[in-house]
Amino acid sequence: MRSLIYSFTIAATALAGGCTDDPSVDACPARVGTRCVTAEAAACFAQQPTITQGLYGCVVEQPDVGNPLPPAHPIASWPVNVYADLGRATLVGTATTSANGFYELPAPAGTVYLCGGPPQNCMSFTIPTTGPVAIDLVHSLVDDWSMR
Repeated sequence: MRSLIYSFTIAATALAGGCTDDPSVDACPARVGTRCVTAEAAACFAQQPTITQGLYGCVVEQPDVGNPLPPAHPIASWPVNVYADLGRATLVGTATTSANGFYELPAPAGTVYLCGGPPQNCMSFTIPTTGPVAIDLVHSLVDDWSMR
C-alpha cells in the first residue's frame, strides 16, 4: 500500500508541472540556485550588466499558491529606484525592468536605498568602488531583495 501511495504522489506531482526536490519528477523549466524559474527568468539571471558601477539584477514574481509552487517568472516594466536616504528625498537613479525582468542603475559607491515597484519596498545596500553589484527582488507574499 505504501508503494502505491508513493507512486501516486510522484505521478500527481509530475502532472502538476511544478518543482519538487526529486529530480526524477521535476518539471521545472530552469533553476537558479534552488529556485524554480521560467526559461525567461533564467535568461535574466544569466544577463551581464553594461554598467561599470551601480546596481543590476532581476525582478521575478514567485507565486505563493500551489503544491508544488509554480516557477518564478520575470516582471516586466517594474519601477526600480535608488535613493541616497531612506526618506527618499534624494533620488540617485531610476530604471524600469525589461521584458525579462532585468534592470541596471549606474550609481556611485556608498550606501544607497534600493526601492522597487508598488508599494516601493526599500532596502539598504552598499555599492563598492570595485564594480556593479547584483541585487535581485523576489516579489511574493513578502518581497525579498537579496544580493547574489
